[in-house]
Amino acid sequence: MSREETLELALQLFWQRGFEGTSIGELSRAIGVGPSSLYNTFGSKNELFRECLEAYTAREGAFVRDSLAKDDAVEALTALLRSAAARFTREDQPRGCAVLTAPNPDRVENADVEALLRDLRRQTLSMIDARVRRGVEDGDLAADTDVANLARYVYGVMQALSAQARDGADPDALGAFAELALQVVERARAVSSARRK
Repeated sequence: MSREETLELALQLFWQRGFEGTSIGELSRAIGVGPSSLYNTFGSKNELFRECLEAYTAREGAFVRDSLAKDDAVEALTALLRSAAARFTREDQPRGCAVLTAPNPDRVENADVEALLRDLRRQTLSMIDARVRRGVEDGDLAADTDVANLARYVYGVMQALSAQARDGADPDALGAFAELALQVVERARAVSSARRK
């Protein structure tokens, strides 16, 4: 089994159960190797988790980057939330986002894992913040837009979409929630930008 295949199998467990909820024994059985082989390959459960999340964000993070790359800021944020609602309820993957709503590990024993999750979440928020800021500079969004709060709002909606998906919300319900949230984004559109549409 390749390293990529091993990471994918481990990711599926971490995604479903969280770091603390996934034991070395379960990981070993899923991958088909003994615990010692797992440790020899990855060094620790923490390191395996880190590699899984790196692979996950490289793959799943593409929809965030692609959405935010759209020329118009409102269209970018719209694509982001619609894509999140659709991706978080796919049938071929665990529900939600493995990073946005990952169960927090113990603060003492696994502070490094908690820091990793926090850093990945912060990176997503920073990307959204940068796109909102550019939207104001480009004239897509109103000049008086509260950049930090709009970015945090969009990011918070993504977290809520992930949490509700994990709790079993169906794609239609999640999509409707995203559309309602997008009304706030649309209200931030610059009047001059709306006239150009």
